Amino acid sequence: YYDRDRCKNGFLYVYFFASWSTVPLIGLQSVCPGVKLDAFTIPSEVARIYRGAFCNSSIANVNLTSGKYGPNELIPENLFRNSDIEQISIPSSLSREISQSAFRECKKLTYVSVKQPESGEVTIMDNAFYNSTKLAKVIFVSGIRSVTIEGHAFEGCKSLSTFSLPSGATIPTMGEYAFAGCKALTSFSLLPISAFKTNGSDLYGYQFAGSGLTSVNWPSSLTKVPEGCFKDCTSLTSVNFKETTQTVCSYAFYNTGIETLNTVGIQNAWGYSFNNCAKLRKVIIPANPEKVNINAAFTFDVYGTQLIINTPLKWSAVNWETAKFSNVDVYCSVNNPDDVFLPYKVDHSLPSREEYKSNWKSVNVPAHAVRLYDEFSKQTPKEMFSYYNNPTDKTATVKSLDPLVVITGVTIEGVAATRNGNVWSEPKADIKSKNKMNVTIDYTVNGAKMQTTYTEVYSASSTDDMTMSDDSAVSITLNGRTADFGTDTAWTVYTLQGGSVASGSGRLADLGNLPAGMYVIRAGGSALKTILK
Repeated sequence: YYDRDRCKNGFLYVYFFASWSTVPLIGLQSVCPGVKLDAFTIPSEVARIYRGAFCNSSIANVNLTSGKYGPNELIPENLFRNSDIEQISIPSSLSREISQSAFRECKKLTYVSVKQPESGEVTIMDNAFYNSTKLAKVIFVSGIRSVTIEGHAFEGCKSLSTFSLPSGATIPTMGEYAFAGCKALTSFSLLPISAFKTNGSDLYGYQFAGSGLTSVNWPSSLTKVPEGCFKDCTSLTSVNFKETTQTVCSYAFYNTGIETLNTVGIQNAWGYSFNNCAKLRKVIIPANPEKVNINAAFTFDVYGTQLIINTPLKWSAVNWETAKFSNVDVYCSVNNPDDVFLPYKVDHSLPSREEYKSNWKSVNVPAHAVRLYDEFSKQTPKEMFSYYNNPTDKTATVKSLDPLVVITGVTIEGVAATRNGNVWSEPKADIKSKNKMNVTIDYTVNGAKMQTTYTEVYSASSTDDMTMSDDSAVSITLNGRTADFGTDTAWTVYTLQGGSVASGSGRLADLGNLPAGMYVIRAGGSALKTILK
């Protein structure tokens, strides 16, 4: 019932009874919207403030600290919703929970500080500060151990630039859209987050969608990036994943400003997870113990984009309209026939043999792997480096054929080899068969680490690395010092050490200027080892 002596000037007070008190207590039930004040202090005898008490009110500053609140009191639902409150300090007696929509759409609120509750644990409920567009700072004082953040808690707080947790404080869970639309929030440490709120087996998402974050350092404790977590973060230019990161859900980084991406640890990048990233120029997919799925994860439509793959991909065709390859240079280290795969877009308007090929700008592959990749690309794949070996001499000859490819090391039968020009040798290598030689080549592509392993023997005259399929190979005949290919074609002449000494195009190649010696002539998918006298 109302306290008639206190109910005046638009303030309504009531008596109530609580289990922890033997006498009636005073509660503030509501303030009439027509009340306009610069400041108001809660009377010291008030033990409870009811939900919506200051909703739509026109009071700039409210001092909550003087009330004698009960042990289970909190900031109730809709307490200041759509009011003119400008700043607030939440005392320890009310800070255990900031309930649903407590400060929702407070258009003049700029500053919030939260004192330590007795438990040290704070919960910010759904929509607590939703669309409070001028809120710039939220400070949690020392002593608070955890802050749970429910869905939409700060969504639309476009001026929020400071969200300060005490050192060591955790965020046990974070709900969907928690900081979505916080344009002024340029940095946020994700390390305190223990988990994102789940809905069955999936994660609620869009926690920072449309925010102003410029970088993301994904914590090692979280294995999955929620759906849409950083969607439309156009200022976000760098992302750092960990080995423990396994999954990036759909739309997680859609329409961000990422420029270079290393997907370390990631086994699954779901559809559209990195689509529409207009500044993305370099994607590195490093070695992973599991096959990696990047099905429809990227939109490649910017000239000069590089996709550098150092691990087997899952066999999964790309049928979506977003799959674009014509501006992408792809580099692959995989040469095991069972693991070779490139994403492609099915085009049923083409003959059956061609409908699964994509128009990559270029496909760059290890030595002797051209034929393996040919089925995925309309463009003829190119070798990144040449390779042949000699089990008798215990040598491997490796030469980069691309300015972006740098050979950094070679191991022969598990022993690091010594380099002399393009020849790597290791006399101590234990080679048990003349028909097998285990060689691992380490190299970089535009700075990204790559590795390819060989077991077979490839002699200098090997034709296994032809650049075209058999049905399109030309015949090479030598008449004195003139090579005849029977048709116009590009041709190159190599020394046995892999060095290019002559090249050109046409039906005939005049080799008269070459010194006497042994050479390999390559043209149109064929090779001929010959001696020029």
